[in-house]
Amino acid sequence: MTRLALYLQDAHPIRDAMRYAAYAEERGFEAVWQADSRLVREACVPMAAFAATTDRIRIGSGVVDCWTRNPARLASTFSTLDDLAPGRIILGIGAWWDPLAQK
Repeated sequence: MTRLALYLQDAHPIRDAMRYAAYAEERGFEAVWQADSRLVREACVPMAAFAATTDRIRIGSGVVDCWTRNPARLASTFSTLDDLAPGRIILGIGAWWDPLAQK
């Protein structure tokens, strides 16, 4: 079975991204992923918007930076997202930016 996902960055307004996520859900996509940008947009707010406006599609972050975020706050944030969309939230976590990844 083919699995499709939508990957969104920060080149569009969040309201448009919410419509894209709803469209992806209507079309049977498995997931929508929101980029976490080092310069423009943080992923968790759009993820919350997607969670509030969809019912089934999984919602992931790609990739949340583990170097500049407090681990307890990150866990709390994603636990809260899971309250909003139980079982549908995916935490993509990593070094996030090449200079950090090389350390």
